[in-house]
Amino acid sequence: MSASTLTEVLQRFGDLNIWQRNGERAPHKPLLILLALGLFTRGVRDVPFREYEGKLCELLREFAPQRRTLYPEMPFIRLKNDDVWEVTVDPTPDTIDRLPERPEENGAAQA
Repeated sequence: MSASTLTEVLQRFGDLNIWQRNGERAPHKPLLILLALGLFTRGVRDVPFREYEGKLCELLREFAPQRRTLYPEMPFIRLKNDDVWEVTVDPTPDTIDRLPERPEENGAAQA
């Protein structure tokens, strides 16, 4: 990596928009970046949400202010807006089980 590229990358990290209110900052983006950098040093280049959601939730439970909902998906999307993250969509759609259309399809007795 050239010095100018390194400087640009460091500047992007320095310019991150971190949500805050009343002096309290959301650690979501910094924690995801630290997780990704740790993975990068081990040769991992992709950080799929489904694969690392649990690990990010663990980090948020340990380091974030107590909340009912952790919102681990937010930094994956919002870092894209900071131009330090690339989001790609898996071309294979999720499969969703079809809900029964009629009560008798799920074994319910008819009246």
